[in-house]
Amino acid sequence: MREMVSSILKLGLINSGMFDTLELNTDVRAVHLVGDNNVGKTSLIELIQFLYFPDLREMHFSKSLSETLAFYFRREGSYILFTVRTVRGTQRTLGVYGTGTADSRQVFAFDGAFHLVDFLDEQRHVLSPQRVGVRLADRRFYLYQRAEDHERGLVGEQNEDQANVHLFDLGRGNFRLLRRLLQNLLRLERLTARDIRLFLNALVESTGAKTRIDVARDFDRKYTEARNIRDRINSLLRLKPLIDQWTAAVERREQAARDEHVARLRLSYAAQRYAEMLEEEQGHLGRRAAALSVALVELEEQRQRLANQIAEQRSRTVELQRMLDELQRLAERCVGYRREQVRTERNQLSYQAIELEKRIEQAGSVSVAQIEGRLRKAHDDRDRIRRLIESRTVSHLLAEADLSDDQRALLRFLVSEQLLSLPLADTVTDAAQLLASAHAAAARIDPQGVFHGFGLSIVRSVWYRPTADEEPLADRLAEVEQRILTHERELAIARDREQIQQQIRSLQRQVNELETLLGTLQRLEELEISSGGAAAVARELESCRREQQELEAQQRPLAERVRAHQDAQVTLRTELSTLQHRLDEVRQVGREIGDAAEPCPADIASVAAEELPELFRLSRERHRDLRNERRRTEEALHEPRARLDDLYEREAPETTFTAWVTEKRLLTAEVDRLEAQLHESYANLVTLVKGELDKLTQAFEIIRSRVAELNNGIRRVSISNIERIELHVQESQLVEAIRQTSQLQFDMFAPSTGSLSLEAAEQQIEHYLVDTLRAHGRELNLDDLFQLEFRVTYAQTGEQRTVTEIHAFESNGTAIGVKIVVYLGLIRLLQGTRRSIVTRIPFFLDEVGSLSSNNLRQIIAYCTEHHFLPIFASPTITPTSCSAMEIEVG
Repeated sequence: MREMVSSILKLGLINSGMFDTLELNTDVRAVHLVGDNNVGKTSLIELIQFLYFPDLREMHFSKSLSETLAFYFRREGSYILFTVRTVRGTQRTLGVYGTGTADSRQVFAFDGAFHLVDFLDEQRHVLSPQRVGVRLADRRFYLYQRAEDHERGLVGEQNEDQANVHLFDLGRGNFRLLRRLLQNLLRLERLTARDIRLFLNALVESTGAKTRIDVARDFDRKYTEARNIRDRINSLLRLKPLIDQWTAAVERREQAARDEHVARLRLSYAAQRYAEMLEEEQGHLGRRAAALSVALVELEEQRQRLANQIAEQRSRTVELQRMLDELQRLAERCVGYRREQVRTERNQLSYQAIELEKRIEQAGSVSVAQIEGRLRKAHDDRDRIRRLIESRTVSHLLAEADLSDDQRALLRFLVSEQLLSLPLADTVTDAAQLLASAHAAAARIDPQGVFHGFGLSIVRSVWYRPTADEEPLADRLAEVEQRILTHERELAIARDREQIQQQIRSLQRQVNELETLLGTLQRLEELEISSGGAAAVARELESCRREQQELEAQQRPLAERVRAHQDAQVTLRTELSTLQHRLDEVRQVGREIGDAAEPCPADIASVAAEELPELFRLSRERHRDLRNERRRTEEALHEPRARLDDLYEREAPETTFTAWVTEKRLLTAEVDRLEAQLHESYANLVTLVKGELDKLTQAFEIIRSRVAELNNGIRRVSISNIERIELHVQESQLVEAIRQTSQLQFDMFAPSTGSLSLEAAEQQIEHYLVDTLRAHGRELNLDDLFQLEFRVTYAQTGEQRTVTEIHAFESNGTAIGVKIVVYLGLIRLLQGTRRSIVTRIPFFLDEVGSLSSNNLRQIIAYCTEHHFLPIFASPTITPTSCSAMEIEVG
């Protein structure tokens, strides 16, 4: 089979699927994969999709996409390799690298067949595509930017030659049809007549034939236009005066536009020359301004240096004056004082202050206000005790009575504390009766101390409250009197301490004044040493003032020079600004009117430079006048335009307004010609309908021829007891409806003596478009013109049977065999669109044991004749496939 130009020569796997390495030769008559279940046969069959399909979403695998990617591409990296013979007869390899995710997939290509060692390092680890690219750099190694880009390479459409692995001599559309057929063949899905019909439609579309007609778009619109022409004929005569008015106004506007164009041309070139002159003058002034700026910068630097020197002299003068003032002030302050005498006096006052502070520490730290507060509180306590002694209460009675502690406590519990503090005379009328009750209540206490009386039962812990040892009121009064005497003595001491503190503060102020005087003497001594005395400072101050005056005398002439340069600079800037304003105005005019394409007028090209401003002004005024004239002519169009717009919007034609008006002007002059044109429009409409339908009929004939080619390829293949297989095209009712256009066209083009009137022609067209074509839908498709049937002839009986679907056969094996033959026939039909180059296409059949030996032999023979590579898979060796290269997978 090595005479094949284009084919897949071998497959390779590295670290992929269930194989560490695998190299499979496909340049043979057939391949038979043999092995137990779950050893990798199906995975070998399905991996061909990585060559044909650029988009992972279009692939179909036994498991989910994520599981499939993890299976074929391991984490450490995996390769799937395909060596092909291109349509040029050269060999190239296309490879896919991945690490288990869709994003990691990389596709590459290089010249020649692959060798597995090129993809492994010395430790048999998988190399990255970048490192492999370095190894294969001399073999035109190419790494695609995107994994999907290799689809164009398979059909030879990549811009770079090294990116092409030209396996198929097909366009991309036909290649995608081929891809879909191969995928369906791989999965052996149910093949229906509709599937084949849609495939044939797509195949016809790929040839550029028309396969669908939009009746509403292609016919109704043109029919409506013809009727509109008829409706407008009666209104054309009424339009003539308005059209004439419009035409005259348009002519005046066009003449004004031509005059304005001439004026615009002259203004454009006048503006160009004037702008050139202004730019030249601007450049001259700019150079002068630049030189003046340099000179001004130098003068500014001189002025700044002089100002800095004056500032330094002023600072020095101020400093010397301050030093002189300070020397004089300190000298006046220190007259009659000596440092030793002042220091001795300061020390004596400090010692006196320390002695007084010791006396304060011995007197305590309580203030006069605190002691006075304590004294007031003691007086209040004394007054309160005196009031208690003067008022006799229940408490006094209890204290004087002969009662035990328990009796007193019980009585206090029974009598509220508030009552105990009230005067006795206000509380009880008979003190003896109160005491008797107290003695009687004590008798109601049981040995455990629980009081039972007045219906109560109270434990001792509740009613017994021990009375504190209260001092008699007389003793308490004596104690308060003593405390008052103590506080009065403390108050006298505290008041004496305040006087001492005042003396200390006076001494401290004197000490501080002496300290300040000592500092002044010290500062005076230091200044006299550093400055040489007041006389030396005065002399240096006078010298600085003279130097300052000399520098200030130089400052004024320099400032006048700077001011003169600045005035000159302002003048230049004003001139430049004026010039720039004029230049901007000229440029703005140029931008508004645009550039002129015509040659420059001779009078403008030769005018002198000094005359350009006046020329520009006159040209501008002339252009403005003519532009206003054009606007007036446009305004004159408003009235006829408004009336015509109203008619235009009512008719709503698809042409532009100008074309519509032109058409109206012509039609108003030739109503008779318009009627003839209307009749011709009907005839043209029928011609258009027939032409479009003929295109659909031609596409239908292509379908017939493609089905005939398919039948020629598959009718000699015997499957099981079927001797002959062929497809039959059954016409639909739409085909007969399309044939009716011939009679309608004959009536439209009959001789004038027997031709139809406009009304009759319109009636026939409406009847045909509405009642005949539209009955099949608003869109007519090639798919609506036919149905497909499968016809089989049985070998033993010669019986012919027609079925609408392949799966209607009794035997599953027979149906599988027929589907394979039809699929291969469709693939062959697709390849047959370009017979200059043939591509040998592999296909896979899993579980080949479902086919009989006769069916298998017929399929192998068909593949041999029509350049297919069958790859079978089964758990055991099949005798009928002995001619195939058998590979044990396990």
